[in-house]
Amino acid sequence: SASLLGGLKALRYLLHRMDRPALYRDRLRTLDGLIDGLHRFLRNAYDKDAGYFRTGGMYHGIDRTFKWTEAQGNFAVDCQSWVATALGSDLIDSWHGEGTTLRLWETTGSAGYARQSNGMVKGVGYSLN
Repeated sequence: SASLLGGLKALRYLLHRMDRPALYRDRLRTLDGLIDGLHRFLRNAYDKDAGYFRTGGMYHGIDRTFKWTEAQGNFAVDCQSWVATALGSDLIDSWHGEGTTLRLWETTGSAGYARQSNGMVKGVGYSLN
């Protein structure tokens, strides 16, 4: 979702820069709708109790409901770093409170970084290390 959001934002930026509003009006309106939908999805993906974004969920076709995967124990570095990059700290903090992005970064560091005995980062995992 974060990669798609980044690509849609980039396309929207380029279409705006072409300075031909009449030609791209409908496409820009469609892009805005897609971006808004991804924003809603990613806003709901944040688990305040866990302090990070959930990794996904399950859609049930019979009753057309979506249930998030439990956040605790399902941590992925890229679900934090890519989402934070695509959304930006201002937007995340406006949704979930000032300092949320900083705490997210600290949580990502403590959960996803492999450290040497001297505290230096040895590497970044994709999940809990």
